[in-house]
Amino acid sequence: MHCVRACIDPHYLDPDPGSRHMGETREARIAEFHEENDVPVLGLREGAWLLRDASLSLHGQTARLFRRGEEPVELAPGADLGDLLTSTSGGS
Repeated sequence: MHCVRACIDPHYLDPDPGSRHMGETREARIAEFHEENDVPVLGLREGAWLLRDASLSLHGQTARLFRRGEEPVELAPGADLGDLLTSTSGGS
């Protein structure tokens, strides 16, 4: 069995530079999360989805991948996210 080694942030919204809203952005929240955690965060924009078959790939729309201590990476549809999969043993 494979599990995704990342937090999924569905309905990810980019910061709106013209907004008068003075609250936190999703990007700021993710940066705060990374102050304490070393887990990648995958921001899926509206209409984006993941397909897991032999690997893991992005479809529909673009997404952003956040990793602790690194700049966010823009991902295009079709991006291979297999490095976010980890094998687990499901013994019983």
